[in-house]
Amino acid sequence: MRRGPRIAVQVEEAQRGQVSSRWVRQVMGRFLEVQGGGDDAAVSVAIGGDETLAALNETFRGESGPTDVLSFRLDDPEDAFPRPPGTAAWQGELVISLPAVRRTAAAEDRPWRQELAHMLAHGLLHLQGLDHAETSARTAMERREEALLTELLGPHRPFHGQT
Repeated sequence: MRRGPRIAVQVEEAQRGQVSSRWVRQVMGRFLEVQGGGDDAAVSVAIGGDETLAALNETFRGESGPTDVLSFRLDDPEDAFPRPPGTAAWQGELVISLPAVRRTAAAEDRPWRQELAHMLAHGLLHLQGLDHAETSARTAMERREEALLTELLGPHRPFHGQT
């Protein structure tokens, strides 16, 4: 019997060689473990470029231009469709722009892998139903992101200005 969450990683050809699929799986696996994702959780992560994210952003959010991360939740809790026993509960898919991650990291003078971990945590929390549209929800989400990142990185410069 399979133990642990299933994590699929796809890296767009133009981004290959810049990021390790294994590293992404390890980071996401740790986040799922900390978040209580369960052994039947499954997440897909796609690492792409700005063109890919801009097209998806336009199609699914109606916004022009690239963004850093998009989350597509697949296991809507209001969907009553039963899942066969023994199958993974796909939480969803994250699509991340590696060029956007690198730009943000450079602007914030932080290693790009830390920023990528931040986007993985941020996207996972969206898949798990957290949002940042309102101030109170944003504060709760930012605290959870920082807790996940501390589990992975240890002490680090906060991403959201908390001390």
